[in-house]
Amino acid sequence: MVTRKAEDFLAICTFDLCSATHFGYPNDEPRASIARLRKLAAVGDMVEILNSSWDSELQRLNLIGFPDRPRSPARHFVFLFKDSTFECLADGLEFELSTDNRSTVIERVAQRLR
Repeated sequence: MVTRKAEDFLAICTFDLCSATHFGYPNDEPRASIARLRKLAAVGDMVEILNSSWDSELQRLNLIGFPDRPRSPARHFVFLFKDSTFECLADGLEFELSTDNRSTVIERVAQRLR
């Protein structure tokens, strides 16, 4: 039996019905000064924020343009990196782990986007 380490895997993350994303600032240093990110885990972690103020704001804004069609609440996912943060509002997410090399995984993702 071969024992694999986390570094042996690449992950493809697919979001279900993604309604909003944010990627970039903040990096790890100022992250603690942002209320919704203040109590999150360490760099490299992925967390879900429950009762998200960002989702509540988008629901409120959606009612301005579509008062007869309230938006369903979404789940707020956050990926913490050293130099950036990725946030996504979506109905869910799914991970696919692969031990294939990077170019093979990138080609697989590119095929899905075509």
